[in-house]
Amino acid sequence: MPVLSKQKLREHLKNRSFEPVYTLYGSEAFQRDIAAKALVDMAFGEGDLRDFNEDVFSLNEPTSLKAALAAADQLPMMAARRVIRMTDVRVAATAQKDTLKEEFENDLAAYLDDPSPQTVLLFIADELNGNRKLSKLLKSKTAAVEFLHLEGEELSDWVARTASEW
Repeated sequence: MPVLSKQKLREHLKNRSFEPVYTLYGSEAFQRDIAAKALVDMAFGEGDLRDFNEDVFSLNEPTSLKAALAAADQLPMMAARRVIRMTDVRVAATAQKDTLKEEFENDLAAYLDDPSPQTVLLFIADELNGNRKLSKLLKSKTAAVEFLHLEGEELSDWVARTASEW
């Protein structure tokens, strides 16, 4: 799956057409976190019971990935879909700083090959080193959106769009 542009992500939200797995990463954490919140909010419809269908797991806990993947395979309860957020995702230049450990690569790859159609699984990456195998796996098997620091015209457009929403 190719890397999505931020504009394409906005279209997904506007049309309420969701991929089963997203990876949001990049140096612009503010926009990345806004996009994550919007994805979660838009994934639920009016009347959906979010309390039973939304889970957040931090990869700072060693067993979180397996628990998150198990939750992602559960059917939604009184809602159209489940939303699972994985936070604190780091695949650094060296394995010592990783929170997404290589030992879970097979479990992750198996889920990404056959993701649950009733779940939106969201990886929110603080660091995603492009040279590492797990980073390449997330970028190739998920709808990955990179958030870089805004500059020039893109920054002006964002400020104007944000100001108009106030």
